[in-house]
Amino acid sequence: MEDSAEECMILSLHILGRLTLIAPTLVLSVIDSLVEAFDKQVQKNLKLISNVQSSEKAQNIMRAILRVVE
Repeated sequence: MEDSAEECMILSLHILGRLTLIAPTLVLSVIDSLVEAFDKQVQKNLKLISNVQSSEKAQNIMRAILRVVE
């Protein structure tokens, strides 16, 4: 995973978090696809966390995902 990919993912998750505050009904209308995408990202990043080189990047993305769903 490149740094730019990590930054884009974190920025996108931050925007999604803000969108849930501004337009929660819009987010709820696509909740099934969001849950599926989150599940894929969580599984992917759990594998990367075990890799020492990618661990910090994967942890940053996991934190961003958790901020959105809290």
